[in-house]
Amino acid sequence: MSDTLWQSTLCEVQGLLPLNERDAQSRSDAVRAIETDAESSLRKDATSTHFTASAFVFDQKLEWVALCYHRKGQFWVQPGGHLEPGDDSIEGAAMRELREETGVLVGDVRIVGTLDLDSHALGDGFDRCARHLDFGVAALLRAVDLPELSLSDESEELIWAQVAELPENCAPGLAERIWIMCERVSAA
Repeated sequence: MSDTLWQSTLCEVQGLLPLNERDAQSRSDAVRAIETDAESSLRKDATSTHFTASAFVFDQKLEWVALCYHRKGQFWVQPGGHLEPGDDSIEGAAMRELREETGVLVGDVRIVGTLDLDSHALGDGFDRCARHLDFGVAALLRAVDLPELSLSDESEELIWAQVAELPENCAPGLAERIWIMCERVSAA
């Protein structure tokens, strides 16, 4: 992994101020991963607990959010995934994942910033991955109309979901993360 991605990861962890108990626990887990595994915490093949990046893409009014039905997890979740050697920042990794999983391009959105870090355990369907430390990058569509989403092999389905009426079978904690992201985007 690149030195710039490692520096971006360190800066994001240091820059996130815990606003609730979930934030504090996630930050604590991230600091522990950095202290224990250092740069190995960036690679999915090096440690069972590692960093990931995801994109919370909303319309301009924060009424709609892009979601994918995760093939392995069998639940609705925001687009995202593992960090890769070509990534140079957390935001860059989230935008790469967004493009790969939905077809939405970085030019189609205005990045608000990395506004969330979520530490969550994974089930048996995720191979050797036991815990993800997921950076949530918030972005707003530049266009008023919702763009068509392009399905990839990582998802079974893609939708624009109403924030106020999320689908059943969302990933654990997703609804809370979406509401927190909306609050933080509004305050940014």
